Amino acid sequence: MINFIIDTSVFALSEKSIDPSIEKSNLCMLRKNIACLRKLRYNNLVTVNYMNRILLRLRSNNHFFKASEINSRIEELLSKNPTFESEISMDGVFDDNWDKLLFTEITPKRNKSGIIRKGKIGIFTNIPDRDSDPTDDYIYKSTLSDEKNSYPQLASEFFKTFKKYCGYIADLNLKYHSFDNNYFVLGSSYGNQKMKNITVTLNENGVKIQSSINIVGIQNAEALCPPKLEFKNLITACEEAINKFSKKLDCGQEINNNNIKDLSSYAGPPEKIYKYLETLHNVVELIVNNNINITNKELIELLNINGLLCSPEDNKYKKNKCKYRQFLILGKKESFNIHLKPSTFIYYAPDEDDEYEYYTLASEYTVRIYLNWDHNNKKFLLGWIGHHPPFCKHCDNANCPGK
Repeated sequence: MINFIIDTSVFALSEKSIDPSIEKSNLCMLRKNIACLRKLRYNNLVTVNYMNRILLRLRSNNHFFKASEINSRIEELLSKNPTFESEISMDGVFDDNWDKLLFTEITPKRNKSGIIRKGKIGIFTNIPDRDSDPTDDYIYKSTLSDEKNSYPQLASEFFKTFKKYCGYIADLNLKYHSFDNNYFVLGSSYGNQKMKNITVTLNENGVKIQSSINIVGIQNAEALCPPKLEFKNLITACEEAINKFSKKLDCGQEINNNNIKDLSSYAGPPEKIYKYLETLHNVVELIVNNNINITNKELIELLNINGLLCSPEDNKYKKNKCKYRQFLILGKKESFNIHLKPSTFIYYAPDEDDEYEYYTLASEYTVRIYLNWDHNNKKFLLGWIGHHPPFCKHCDNANCPGK
């Protein structure tokens, strides 16, 4: 799985210009960038991630506009210059979906009191200790090659945030040899930037270490995506992946067609599940070939930096030996903690006692893959591919000590 890290600049629109040509250029640029982002978001073979607090940065630097404001600007421009209609038309690009994208998809969720509960979307939600931006240290200890030409001319806050993330990803690229998996996606005037590799020099306590990151304009990101895959249904996708990658992936007895049948045949969807299992196979080769030492925390970092949304369970499940997180493998029941999250459907609980907490639906469309790392045999043990296990509040195990 390839990681695309969507930069603030993809959503940036300058304030209205009195020059019609400049106004048209700015609106057309954003329109094209967002149209390309939408294509990327619906590609099941890549992982799209957003930086933290994009909306707040747009607002504080006068680059934020609602759909109604953008459409009003387009209407005003076309009323003065109808000839621009062939280049920028009112075709619904900036409708309510634009507001939904800004306010729902890339904005941290809030509880009943308006307190932000989640900081990032995508891989950054799942990497331990990354519930806020990478530290400011990365601004000062990271030097980018060709720094002046690596980012569009926007607010300095945008570039500082970009630089922090560059340093952080360069750190992980170096640690896990994931240079070819991560791309920073830029917008604004860099929306048509071709793929470019940038050297990042990290100053670690006076010792300079070189790593690198990739940048690409949003309009050229789709060209980096893997070729499309097609499967009849989820069962055939799982069967083909398990057969093909069995040397690096050991599957437990509870990974079978009966359990997978509990899900919709389109859950995942099938091509994403296949790609997740293929990436797991590739990660094993990465670990072995580069002699990477793996702890649970490092494994979660490694999986996420390779585009596999992944996190550990809450400690309460391990403490209470949750039977729904124990799976039969190699003839015995084993507890599993780390799980991949290829598809997630969420809802806001209507119960007021929940304080608008949200839960992952154990629905026919939500898929979880539970795994352990076998240090001795250098392979992944897969305990489960199927629906989301029940949460404590929904569990029917009356004998659980956590009840």
